Amino acid sequence: MFGKVGKYAFYDAVVEIAHINPVRSDAYYISIQRRLFDKKNENKEDSNTKSMVFDTRDKSSTPKFSDIFGGSTKTALKSSRRDVSYRQHHRIIAGVKVPAKPIEPDNCCMSGCINCVWELFNEDVEDWKAKRLEAAHKLLEKNKLAKHTIEEWPKDWDPPKIVQNQGSHKVILEDHKPVSMPVGLQVFAEFEKKKKQKQKQKQNAAVNGDLLSNSTPKSNLNDISSEAKVESRATV
Repeated sequence: MFGKVGKYAFYDAVVEIAHINPVRSDAYYISIQRRLFDKKNENKEDSNTKSMVFDTRDKSSTPKFSDIFGGSTKTALKSSRRDVSYRQHHRIIAGVKVPAKPIEPDNCCMSGCINCVWELFNEDVEDWKAKRLEAAHKLLEKNKLAKHTIEEWPKDWDPPKIVQNQGSHKVILEDHKPVSMPVGLQVFAEFEKKKKQKQKQKQNAAVNGDLLSNSTPKSNLNDISSEAKVESRATV
């Protein structure tokens, strides 16, 4: 039994001793570890093997960064923060590509994110209104030149009032209720807006000051200072 020689002779002897005398000794635990090691080598996990410890999902289906954080705020079709599936849909009306009406966010964290879901939503709403207004004007002009209705606004695509009342010559797009943002969030958003405006004003003032100092020649500055001195002496 103990006549084996080789690189692992000692470990083989320890394992055999553990089988003969299964006492809870170091040899016993070494044998357990070796059996687990051999079993692991026999059944090597591939990329599709499921881990039953923490995550039961396939390792090959690890989500991408853009799937979690939404990727670009303008082009992303998926986002963990809000539903932006409407970006995949549009209609061509009077030659204008009109996007679908944006979906209001329902999971704002109200923690002052630099890219708040409500700000991104408002940007999409402004773009949607601009395209809708452009399409309404072109559709009105197109039907007016033809002296009869040759194209109608799709009824399932949020038609504006101008399309519903062809006799009116004024485009009215205020037929949708304003965004029902929570009161607390409205105050917070207004504060953030004013804060950004102040920062922008400071940046513009700094840029204008640099341009003024760089564009004013030294000779002109000397003339201005000499004129100021003459005026001060005259007043004295």
